[in-house]
Amino acid sequence: MLNLFRSKEKTADPNAARSQIMNLLDVAHSQRTKFHLVFDNEITSVHNLSSSLLSFNSGVIKLELTCLKQASKRWIGETLTCYFKIVEKAPKAREIFHSFRSVVSDTGQNKQESVLLTIKTPAFVGQDQRRKSLRIAPDMSSFVSLNFWPFSSSGSVDMSSPKLVLDDFKTLNVRLANVSAGGIKLIVKHAKLQELDSDFKKGTRLIIHAKINGVPGSTMDECWLIAKAVMVQEDFVTKDVHIGMEFIGVGKTDPETRKVIWRKVVDNVIEDVATWTHHWHLDLYREKGIC
Repeated sequence: MLNLFRSKEKTADPNAARSQIMNLLDVAHSQRTKFHLVFDNEITSVHNLSSSLLSFNSGVIKLELTCLKQASKRWIGETLTCYFKIVEKAPKAREIFHSFRSVVSDTGQNKQESVLLTIKTPAFVGQDQRRKSLRIAPDMSSFVSLNFWPFSSSGSVDMSSPKLVLDDFKTLNVRLANVSAGGIKLIVKHAKLQELDSDFKKGTRLIIHAKINGVPGSTMDECWLIAKAVMVQEDFVTKDVHIGMEFIGVGKTDPETRKVIWRKVVDNVIEDVATWTHHWHLDLYREKGIC
């Protein structure tokens, strides 16, 4: 059984801590796990930076990025967060997600024209949520607009009359508790929920249009979503309704027909929404020291 982090406390002995990190990287290398990189600053237009672990020692980690053809030496000194997972097979199969902070120390290119990235080996590796499933309560100022409509089987909406708008989230009527690449959680006053849908229940669907202030690395700053309620609970005291919703459809407006082209959400993840949440997460990290 692999259990390199039995306690949340940091190991007092730095040599023991370094040994744990080396063991963890060794397992990651043997499992050929992918390392996902999120830079603090926008250094490339590619938003899904996935890499392979080539080698490592106590000083540096060498990664290969096949998604890029070149990397500037200006990357040197840039800080980033690296996310990866380890699979435990006993006593029960499970995935454990880890992350660490690091700094680029060198860039290069191999014979196959893939980018080689050298980063500093961290002094600490922690357990973290998977990048794609990170949940965060965003600052509502991150949104340019946020509109909700009852679901129609035709997929059409009356643009002029959304049932929930961004201004509602600036009152006590509605709160966006969190958002992830796979869904959202709303907390709605009972009376306001009746305005949205008088028969709201588990399985009810909503159409959402979200437009955000530009996020580095994202290929879109707005999207259409279909969300299905998977959890509806009323607070016994406040009567507020807590609603967990899963994204089941995502759409973009066709520039010619102005109609929304829908597609199913695959693997419970919308990649660009994952980019949004991680940008907001890093903003929170930088501003408040939260990670």
